[in-house]
Amino acid sequence: MSSDPLYYHSKIYFEVLKVTKKAVLIDLKDCNDSRVIDLLNYYGEDVMSPVQVWVPKSWFKGADKNNGWIWREGFMKNLEKLAEKRLTKKLEPKPELKKIPKGETLH
Repeated sequence: MSSDPLYYHSKIYFEVLKVTKKAVLIDLKDCNDSRVIDLLNYYGEDVMSPVQVWVPKSWFKGADKNNGWIWREGFMKNLEKLAEKRLTKKLEPKPELKKIPKGETLH
């Protein structure tokens, strides 16, 4: 275990979209941690873009308006949940829409 207080944290750059009493909705712009970047690349841009995720305020250290240090393990778990949710939605079959001829009604 390191004595560095930011040992378990990653530097991120983000835009704040919404704030509640306990959490912040952020739009991730950039990250300096290769593990987070690898996770984003694993799922691909078509699944992960835009990277908008809720994060508890307690996970941040030294954060200001659009950058700060975030607890890496929790952040990566939230990103994985976001990716899995988006993949599930993407793979769900969409209902087939039927065109109704002009003048007919639904019964």
